Amino acid sequence: MNQAKKQKINETVREVFARINLDYDDFSPQIVPLNRMFAEYPLMITELPDGKRLSTRNAAKFLEIEIGFEMPDLQTDEGKLSGFLYTAKFGKHLQGCVFTDKSEPTVRRRFSAAHELGHYLLHFLPLSENAENLFLTESLAFDEADKNKAEIEIAEDFDFKKIGVESKGEMEREADFFAAELLMPRKACRQADEFLKGFASKNKKAVINYFATEFLVSFEAMKRRLEDLNVFEEQA
Repeated sequence: MNQAKKQKINETVREVFARINLDYDDFSPQIVPLNRMFAEYPLMITELPDGKRLSTRNAAKFLEIEIGFEMPDLQTDEGKLSGFLYTAKFGKHLQGCVFTDKSEPTVRRRFSAAHELGHYLLHFLPLSENAENLFLTESLAFDEADKNKAEIEIAEDFDFKKIGVESKGEMEREADFFAAELLMPRKACRQADEFLKGFASKNKKAVINYFATEFLVSFEAMKRRLEDLNVFEEQA
């Protein structure tokens, strides 16, 4: 992903913060208020009732009952998901629902929700601008190495280049970058370097774990974020 694209995504994240009167650059290490952010958009964040496992099929069945009509052109299966985003355009508004799986750790559920919000803002809204009856879904799962694998279902043919991406894979990388920017703001993350300098044992793992706890993200997500921002590079 080039620097211009990263900057554009960062600007979108800043807008999300500004909507709830938070300054992205003045945000200290703490839990990002995702629920307040979702409340600013026509998006509901929820889990399937009665402890049901999140899968494309279960999400589709739930939505069919809730919205009262059959889900169009959706390939459904029982494969376990971490996140699922459904959107449909009603009039001028692209409304939707984000599902996470209640059985998963809170840190993963938060990342999944942020990832899906990224798709909504970066990809689905732009696609909806010149479409009438648009229906879009995206499903997110994690493999054994804790890497995500996702699938986007689009009920109409689109030229992805119209929204500045070459493929679905690029959309996934952008949604991951959005989630990292949203949940672990860069200026707040850079405080980890100063924290390490004042830490007697100079134990990077302990510092990463501390910041992961403050942001309520996984250790691996925090580690990747600090590496991407080149934090600690002077400590090597």
